Amino acid sequence: MPVTEYEVYSDERYQGKHAFLGALIVTNKGRDRLTQEIQQIRQAFLLGQELKWGKVSNRYLHGYKSLLDVFFKDPYARFVYIKASKKQIGDQMAWFMNFLHQVIGRPSALKAWYVFHDEGFFRGSNDLKKVRSKIDSQYWGLYKKHTIRFAKEVNSKQQDLIQLADILLGAIACTHLTLPNSQPRLELVKHLQHQWKQHQKTRKNLEKIRHL
Repeated sequence: MPVTEYEVYSDERYQGKHAFLGALIVTNKGRDRLTQEIQQIRQAFLLGQELKWGKVSNRYLHGYKSLLDVFFKDPYARFVYIKASKKQIGDQMAWFMNFLHQVIGRPSALKAWYVFHDEGFFRGSNDLKKVRSKIDSQYWGLYKKHTIRFAKEVNSKQQDLIQLADILLGAIACTHLTLPNSQPRLELVKHLQHQWKQHQKTRKNLEKIRHL
């Protein structure tokens, strides 16, 4: 049977005493589909090169709502996240490795994973590669195959799907904490909540957004 390849585009967010890790999960076809639609929205609403939660404003609100719509209306794309207090995190590499374990779930010879995280999260330049090696070593005895085929820190300014993950995570974090004082950000959070209710499952009956 063919192996399904999943791509993970992840980002982190610190808000007050809390910390979040979130990941957009797609296949290679999903990646191309979402990237094309994001580019179209960027051009239609003149959003500029970098899309992020911190840039949500009245001027660009409709564009950012359209970005959320791209995610929710895609039949297969999904988003997972974890929340912790900063005091609970301890070692960042261990925290991220635990997150990836939960993202991957039960390992399978029919699934392969490719991980891309926003650069600057880890202290060392090779920390993400070390995370990949540790996870692979734990699963290697089961299938004699790499569970994570590739892992790389990337510049979020050059990666649309990490930017989308940042926007999703920013809005989702607000549903756990206090709602934003900014009116356009508040409207975007409400838009996310509305779309979330309308699109709770993917076509494969997986949760569209899941708190791990």
